[in-house]
Amino acid sequence: MDEDAVVAEAVNALVHGPGYYVVPNALQPAEIEELNAIINEHTKNDNKVGATHFHGSEYNQKKLHLQKRVWNLLNKGRIFSELVQHPIVMKVFAK
Repeated sequence: MDEDAVVAEAVNALVHGPGYYVVPNALQPAEIEELNAIINEHTKNDNKVGATHFHGSEYNQKKLHLQKRVWNLLNKGRIFSELVQHPIVMKVFAK
């Protein structure tokens, strides 16, 4: 699929579809490895995960299975900034 078709399909998915679009072959394997390494480093099991007031008594009863989240990816590595400035992303949001 050519780039213009990908952009059109992405815009349609964002506006009229599920609200997301996966750009085919947007990343090289080395880029995926780098992204995964950074995220994995920030989600290592270091026992610093805690509950918030939203979790209530479930946390105290040990019934809560918390997810690890990484906030502000743009601040975690240059590759994340480059990802959101991918040429296709820029064309989609210029529409």
